[in-house]
Amino acid sequence: MKKNNLNFDNCLIKRFFYMTSLISYLNYINISVCFFGSNIVLDYAYVTYCDIYPKKEELVKELSLQFTGRCLNSFFASINEKNNKILYEWILCGIENIVSITFFECNFSNLINVNESINCLLYKENMSLQLKNCISSKNYIRNINQCRSKNLAKMKLDDLYLTSEDLVSLIEFENIDDIEFDNCIFDEDEIPGKFTFVFLSIKIKNMKIGNSMISFLKRSFSDFLYFENINSMMSFSILNLFSDPEQLVDLNLKENFFDLTYNFPNLIFISIKSVKYLTFKINNKEKLESIGLKRISIKDCCLPNSNILNHSDIEKISVFTNLENLKLQSCNLDSSHLIYIKKLTSHAEFRRIILTNNKIRNVPDECKGIFENTELVILARCDFSAGSIHLLFNVSESCKILTLDFSYNSLNRNDL
Repeated sequence: MKKNNLNFDNCLIKRFFYMTSLISYLNYINISVCFFGSNIVLDYAYVTYCDIYPKKEELVKELSLQFTGRCLNSFFASINEKNNKILYEWILCGIENIVSITFFECNFSNLINVNESINCLLYKENMSLQLKNCISSKNYIRNINQCRSKNLAKMKLDDLYLTSEDLVSLIEFENIDDIEFDNCIFDEDEIPGKFTFVFLSIKIKNMKIGNSMISFLKRSFSDFLYFENINSMMSFSILNLFSDPEQLVDLNLKENFFDLTYNFPNLIFISIKSVKYLTFKINNKEKLESIGLKRISIKDCCLPNSNILNHSDIEKISVFTNLENLKLQSCNLDSSHLIYIKKLTSHAEFRRIILTNNKIRNVPDECKGIFENTELVILARCDFSAGSIHLLFNVSESCKILTLDFSYNSLNRNDL
């Protein structure tokens, strides 16, 4: 079969032709096609209440081709027939705007000719691949990699059982930018051998972390690490996760543990939310001052002994001389913490502070005027007594305040 022997007036006509060709052929092998937003959903049973052919906007935007349930087996079986692999590649290259392949609730057992099928679907470089809630997926990442001929830009693994061999096989996925694990289950084997994974972004959500995932992280280079709703099955430190911690630029942890150390010299932003065990581990105070950290956001946090953020913790935060933004929301702070916050506001670079939902109440004499050089101050729900808030500012022509929020506090004439 010859390729590229058709001429079209514009790309929309071309895509419509190839997409209707794909739909017609899939219908012929008993696979239904539906359009849901940016998804082309393939299923074994016909669905009559959806549009059969694409609208104009679906020809313009990037699309994901989603295989659901039993249709994957029918699709893979059809590729065994003579010339069908060439036909699929010809059609997909003609459509052009399919950038992601998703397997949803598919059964990977007894698949026929996996090699040619995967290579056919990943028809161009830098596509995204997602596997979600698939049956018999054990060791399947390894199988996909063995037959892959194109580079991937992104992979998401959702509701899967993965082995250490699956994780090891990720080393073969060259040039992949983003890897995401969501609600996956792993075996307890550590990854053997000495090698390094390189990703732009690693996201781990809604799961327990055990031996295999920890050994995976310890071998990883990543500019961005994102944890959300993580339950660690053992104690370990973020300090030990990265082969080269200087690669770390942005760290965002939710519902997880955190050790802050001087070994992240390029770290510029920390966001900590609902952290169960929060500690500030500082081994070298002088080296810590050289960190270019500019933003810290802490919300609803407690220490390992279920205590509030204490004076020592706040004092350690004040060491960051380059800090511009500080957010301490719902951390049960009181007026005594202002003494250590004053050390932060005295730094030339400091600009914005948010202390929402704390119990500060009064302003100590040594803390009067501490926010005079601050541009943004949010003190909502801090239980300030009437006449206290104005003590935080020295009203003068040099005052740099641009934004104030005193919501849900007691005020008197002096404050106003």
